Amino acid sequence: MKTIEKGIVSALCLGVTLVCAGLTGCATNDQLDAREFTYKSWDDANTTQDVKRALAHHGGKKFDGVTVIVYAGVAQLSGSVATPEERDQAAVIAGHCGNVRATVNDLVVAPAGFLATDANPGARDAELTGLPAKTDE
Repeated sequence: MKTIEKGIVSALCLGVTLVCAGLTGCATNDQLDAREFTYKSWDDANTTQDVKRALAHHGGKKFDGVTVIVYAGVAQLSGSVATPEERDQAAVIAGHCGNVRATVNDLVVAPAGFLATDANPGARDAELTGLPAKTDE
């Protein structure tokens, strides 16, 4: 008789445990993926800002024409710089920022007078299009 009671008690305990586990549930893969994606997106946004700050605060070089996008820890640099040395330097600076696993350097070395940050963009546009330069008068 006691053996039957122990079996019933064990079965009840097992049943209660299964019901509690079923009610609390577990996170689905979709929920985990969404949380991981949100975290990675937030982390990539912060890493993008870190790379931009590092380029902006690097003394002696102008990286105003550089665009930075970080996705899954890979920093992509695009835009234009004045010299091949600046192109290489930008990649090194980006690579030393935290959370950057790799760097894709799509920077172009622009001929003198063709940088987006040059003082006289009207003259550059005129040279590219063959039209007269606009003046601010």
